[in-house]
Amino acid sequence: MAIVVSDTSPIRALSHLHCLPWLQDLFQNVIVPPGVAQELQNASPLLPVVHLSAWSFITVQPPRRGERVTELATTLDFAEAEAIALAEQIGAGFTSGHKPSCLARRRMPNVPMTVRPQLVATVRPASSSIRIASLLDRLQQEINFFISPALRHAVLQLARELSPPSK
Repeated sequence: MAIVVSDTSPIRALSHLHCLPWLQDLFQNVIVPPGVAQELQNASPLLPVVHLSAWSFITVQPPRRGERVTELATTLDFAEAEAIALAEQIGAGFTSGHKPSCLARRRMPNVPMTVRPQLVATVRPASSSIRIASLLDRLQQEINFFISPALRHAVLQLARELSPPSK
């Protein structure tokens, strides 16, 4: 199993869907930097606190290279900058709620990326009758999460929930 560094959105979205254990099915360990842990402690009417201590497979670890965080934070938010710096440091993949900016992507070409909805489609247990389309609908309707039509289409294809195009 792999180790992955996560930004805030994937954990918050999967927690909202009550699917956070799916991460454990896919990854040996999910690591978040302190900035992400702090964001998960901030509640709003639509987004409750996510208690990381309840999940043994999620650990908090700060990046060692503060200068790298500062450099990335010029184009990204602080928590995402910390997460990317940490992924680079430990040689892990990175999962985010959106595709990092082209600038950030060029700065870290060796860090594997996973977009959160694709992660949901990939992690769903094979025996599960849960439809990814309904999970994506819930994210959009219940917590106003933006998912572009193109990304939705790609995720549903990955989850094998779209019919092949008719000829």
